[in-house]
Amino acid sequence: YASLLQTSLDDTSQTIRIINAGVTGYGPNESLAQIDELVASLDVDFVVYQFFVNEFEEINIEPATRLQDIGLAEQPQNLRTRYIGRSQTLARLDQAKEQLLEVATGRSPDWKYDVSFVDLYTAARGDVYTNDLIDRVESTLRKIADAAGNELVILYTPSAIEVAEPTSFSYFPSDRDGSLRDSLDMNLPFRKLSEIADRLGLEVLDPRATLRDTAIAYHRDSWHWTPAGHAAIAKYLSEQLSDIVNEQ
Repeated sequence: YASLLQTSLDDTSQTIRIINAGVTGYGPNESLAQIDELVASLDVDFVVYQFFVNEFEEINIEPATRLQDIGLAEQPQNLRTRYIGRSQTLARLDQAKEQLLEVATGRSPDWKYDVSFVDLYTAARGDVYTNDLIDRVESTLRKIADAAGNELVILYTPSAIEVAEPTSFSYFPSDRDGSLRDSLDMNLPFRKLSEIADRLGLEVLDPRATLRDTAIAYHRDSWHWTPAGHAAIAKYLSEQLSDIVNEQ
């Protein structure tokens, strides 16, 4: 969306240059180091920090694990993984087995719970938003704000289950009677982030209404935005950033 945002801002009377410093796979810890370096070397007026809901989980990822996750360090491999772990045939067979078990038992495989981030919306789970986790997120955002210098704005980025119907994507866990969906607090991650931001005196931009109004904002098989989702976010940010610039 950064390129679309720049194009949108170029059509206004304001001169705003967008620097896209986003890196796939980075979490809050990596972003802190990056912002600390870039703001010092660039003439930056303000920073928009995109906070995806799973950053509440990724705050605890160790640097070595992060490097493995994004493919910059070799992962330990057994013989099966080394020689046939990338077999598409085996992957398809495993997928078919999972689908059969899900139909037979009504229980989805664990990965569906992971990639839909159900735990982050489960208020009853006291082991998710612990005091230690909140303190870590708050401490890191404070450091990011200090590194940003002049201005930091947080762009809250919801998962698909917050703004779209479960039937619109393929990885929402089996929920035959609707009890899982009904048990989730869809405002929980945003509320937790807003509480932290309030203590730090930071502004949080909330694009959820914009994404809800977008026909297909997320890809069916992933939690990433579609071209329509990117266009919607670019339009939303164009309006928000114009207001911020006018206030400066």
